[in-house]
Amino acid sequence: MRLVKLVVSIGAVAASILLARGQGLPVAGNTQVSDLTPKPGFFTEPSVAINPRNPKQVVVAYQDNAHIAYSLDAGKHWRTAPGIAPPDYRVSGDVSVTYDHHGHAIVCYMAFDKLGTFNYWAHNSSRNGLFVRRSLDGGKTWESEDIAILKHPTEPGVPWE
Repeated sequence: MRLVKLVVSIGAVAASILLARGQGLPVAGNTQVSDLTPKPGFFTEPSVAINPRNPKQVVVAYQDNAHIAYSLDAGKHWRTAPGIAPPDYRVSGDVSVTYDHHGHAIVCYMAFDKLGTFNYWAHNSSRNGLFVRRSLDGGKTWESEDIAILKHPTEPGVPWE
């Protein structure tokens, strides 16, 4: 009985995918769609924050590596901020962004040099850490030095990828 339910579930998912293939999502009226990435690629895990002190300032973080796009006019126009990915690690991601109560944007990301094995990414991985960086101007520029929340520069058995 479980096998039948599994096969029916897989069939339903496959049928949904086939029916949806080629269909774009409908765009709501009175909206504008903006492409935030200046070059093509696969970018994932977006995080969006609106400055509570100035709602015209919007910051979007996305990966691979850590990237920031910002708007100073409530999303009508977008630019990318340079130098977000850490210079001393090969890869950064798992990004999130917020604003503090002063209106400063803060990005958080994980940085590492290499992943471990497929089923357990921390196995045989390399140094890594969690970092934050701050913008004082709505996301246009970011402090050059990141602040480590937690670093694993040399320990064996790194706890995450």
